[in-house]
Amino acid sequence: MRSEGLVGGELISEDILIVDIPKDELMELLRVIERKKANPL
Repeated sequence: MRSEGLVGGELISEDILIVDIPKDELMELLRVIERKKANPL
């Protein structure tokens, strides 16, 4: 995961937009994304 272009709580990179999300929810979301990458429907 790249963390380029961090400005005032928003991270805009090639494929990720992060706003104010609790870290535990963010980590769960990333796990779901990785699971979908590993097992595409």
